Amino acid sequence: MKNPPLVTAEEMCSIEKTAFAAGATAELLMEEAGRGIADTVEMFFFTPGTFEAHYGKGHNGGDILVAACYLAERGWRIIERPAFPETSLTPLTAKCLARLRSLEHCVEPHTLQTVIGDGLLGIGTRGAPRSEIARAIATINTARSERHAWVISADIPSGLDADTGMPATDCVTADCTATIGFAKKGLVADTATNYVGRLELIPLEELQTEASGSEHLITSAPMPVLPYDRHKGDAGRVSLVVGSMRYAGAARLAAAAAVRGGAGLVTLFVPPELAPILAASCLPEAMIFPTNDIREVLYHPADAIAIGPGLGRDRDLHITHIIAEAAVPLVIDADALNALAETPVLLHRANAPRILTPHPGEMERLYPRNARTRRDWARDFATTRLAPTDTLVLKGSRTIVVSSDGTLFYNTTGNPGMATGGMGDVLTGVMAAFLAQKISPLEAAKNAVYLCGRAAEIATTYAQSCQSLCASDIVSHLGLAMRE
Repeated sequence: MKNPPLVTAEEMCSIEKTAFAAGATAELLMEEAGRGIADTVEMFFFTPGTFEAHYGKGHNGGDILVAACYLAERGWRIIERPAFPETSLTPLTAKCLARLRSLEHCVEPHTLQTVIGDGLLGIGTRGAPRSEIARAIATINTARSERHAWVISADIPSGLDADTGMPATDCVTADCTATIGFAKKGLVADTATNYVGRLELIPLEELQTEASGSEHLITSAPMPVLPYDRHKGDAGRVSLVVGSMRYAGAARLAAAAAVRGGAGLVTLFVPPELAPILAASCLPEAMIFPTNDIREVLYHPADAIAIGPGLGRDRDLHITHIIAEAAVPLVIDADALNALAETPVLLHRANAPRILTPHPGEMERLYPRNARTRRDWARDFATTRLAPTDTLVLKGSRTIVVSSDGTLFYNTTGNPGMATGGMGDVLTGVMAAFLAQKISPLEAAKNAVYLCGRAAEIATTYAQSCQSLCASDIVSHLGLAMRE
């Protein structure tokens, strides 16, 4: 399902009951869930290591044990960490444990990496975890902080409320949460972010819902199939109004991202003194247009314009003129957003669709938060300030994309390594490239945030660490993210 809706714990139980009435079994769902958890582990670790299965009595424990079975068959070393005596397990969880013990395990891992599977509690749990579970949670969190173990939670981090996202005093801090069937609403709450980590949805074919709702996950980035006789004109022309002598790097990053995003022609409109620097340092595919008046971009053939990264604040009048007059889809970022904050009347006027991409500081200047949650902040701004054809991208951990009718989409990809300069410049370039290829603004925004986040994950899996990741790495790995 594209952009699956978020559900409450009660709605999830109802969905499961419907599936069971149609002939699905708990064992079948557990098999699919466990395989999905194992596949998610191998998205981030391409060499087998040690998998510690921490499990409780119920079906979340069974999910983790099935995942352990699949990982054992793929060469992982498995360590059992039960929270309760074996005699207290539900029959299906006990069956999964017996299956695991029947498999041959590796004695020594291929790497020193330890992955911990959290299958202690499910979405039906309320209140503080009991003593046995609290001790198991403490063990998991200690292993993460002291042994640098990587933690994946089955469906929801143990100790987190599935509806509100409020953590109990004892709550697992996961690096990734593999939520099963549908994402639970509490997983995207502001209070849950540091406990959920990366959010991966494991869809189950048997679990379906007619509900649509106004909150969804972004779980993929479907790109158009390209005809074989395509030429550069079909791929779109992007004009970038970016960069200054102080921020030449922003122009380089945005240009590289637009080229790698598939734009047929990319032109940078830059101050004359910056032109020689960029001509020598940008990708050779990017064209340089020196100008003292950036409003010239309005008279240059283009299918999309991006404005803002690295511009500075000395050309605000020219920036707002471009925002007011642009007749092609527009990406507004960085200093263009700051200029727009000084002329808020332009928010309601649009000659063409626009994507606004503020980080929290820029968003505050556009529309003060006033203690709202990120969800309410983004939705209130989109429904009261945006023109009908506009899209908001509120950047940050769990970036939110919002249409002007208030429908929210939460991105699932990315990692803490993206908290560094230049990431927004790359995102702007990719969005502009997608707009130029006639992808709708909402889809262009969703696809771009997903792919940039996934490129960061691929980079830190194969080449970099979160500490060493930089914006250029996102550009370098965009192709691999798209190929997925």
